[in-house]
Amino acid sequence: MIKRTVLLATVLLYSGAVQAQMDPQFTSNMFNLLTSNPGKAGSTGRMNAVGLTRNQWVNYGASSSNVATSTAYKVVNPTTYVASLDANVKILKQESGVGITFIEENLGLVNNLSINFIYSYRKKLWNGTLGIGLAAGIINNTWNGDQIYIPEGDWIDDISYLDEYSSIESQLGNEFIDTKFDMSLGTFFENEKFYAGVSATHLFRPELEVSEESGYYLFFNRNYYISGGYKHQLEANPKFELIPSLFFKTDGITFQTDLNCNVWYDNTYYGGLTYRLQDGIAFLLGAKLRNGLMVGYAFDLTTSRLNYGTYGSHEIVIGYAFDLSASKQKSKYKSIRIL
Repeated sequence: MIKRTVLLATVLLYSGAVQAQMDPQFTSNMFNLLTSNPGKAGSTGRMNAVGLTRNQWVNYGASSSNVATSTAYKVVNPTTYVASLDANVKILKQESGVGITFIEENLGLVNNLSINFIYSYRKKLWNGTLGIGLAAGIINNTWNGDQIYIPEGDWIDDISYLDEYSSIESQLGNEFIDTKFDMSLGTFFENEKFYAGVSATHLFRPELEVSEESGYYLFFNRNYYISGGYKHQLEANPKFELIPSLFFKTDGITFQTDLNCNVWYDNTYYGGLTYRLQDGIAFLLGAKLRNGLMVGYAFDLTTSRLNYGTYGSHEIVIGYAFDLSASKQKSKYKSIRIL
């Protein structure tokens, strides 16, 4: 039964001529906004480096681990790695933001890598700064057909009549790589108390081939994002700050909403709680050190029906913020997004 499930999952995954895909999911969105909104580049006035790793739905599909290189386990347990860098600069005397982002998503049979270069036009507005940003780069897809295992047996005759099975069988041992141009657009406003952003990724819906012979390919839908947050300092104890935030994304077919509230103490330590609509609850904690280094951890507790196969997801984020000029006078940094 397990063997049949593994193969059928593969057939169903590629039974259509086109597969759509949403961007990777993150919990520490408030520290990782550059990857979804290029308008954020240069918003803090400092150079910011961020690294993030996410292991989603840990142990999901482990029941199929007795089948060599089981596709069921590798496809549904995504791991994602992020690296980004942005800074505030002047270009032809115009305040601007520049940046670069790397995102690698491993889905077992499919591996996606995107690299984007970012420019953001920045303008003072309403006691804050508005950024209008454009990201341009590449998205690369690797199809790892050599990771599929089809056990021998008469039971295969039950599905051998499927055209999709014959097509997939001919591509099992192949690795295929395709790369396409990609663009994103976003606006981002921030002042000392409030931030808000609207953006869209994959503007031209890039299509990447999985195999030349089979004709299978996947395309990346446009993903739309809305983000916002507000900093509230407690009057009873000014060392405590509440930062509620919203992160919404949709590809026009499905959507996801994160409602978060982080509590900061003395602008150094934080703990928080996120509710992800119809999916789970996440717990966050971390600290910002005086030298500009920030470390954070998030654990997602799955409450949807996926909890039958996984206990949750882990996420670690590391950030470092510093002034571009060593001659600048030290000043207290007041961004509500820390980095």
